[in-house]
Amino acid sequence: MESIGSLIGYLIMGFFIIVFTGVIIFIISTLIRGLFRWIRNNNQPVQAVNAMIISRRSIKQYTFVAFEGENGDRMEFRMSMYNSGLLVVGDRGVLTFQGTRFKGFQRK
Repeated sequence: MESIGSLIGYLIMGFFIIVFTGVIIFIISTLIRGLFRWIRNNNQPVQAVNAMIISRRSIKQYTFVAFEGENGDRMEFRMSMYNSGLLVVGDRGVLTFQGTRFKGFQRK
């Protein structure tokens, strides 16, 4: 009977080791993806284009605002509620961004 108890103990310990390893791998991969996105955005030029706000949606503490440029390109940026508070669908102005990073929007 003791061998069955120790076998169950080893199985439980192995399960927790696998779960712990999976969580660590997930955290490390998320950090690496964030770092690569940050590096990629920093290597992009800062661009300013004439654009119009075409949609806005909120999920928890973030707001996603979609813009359409003069040439028809559509871009969506995630920003905090603080940055998106005065942005209204239909506004036209100059959108400034760097890669996938929203820098600002000046109404015309």
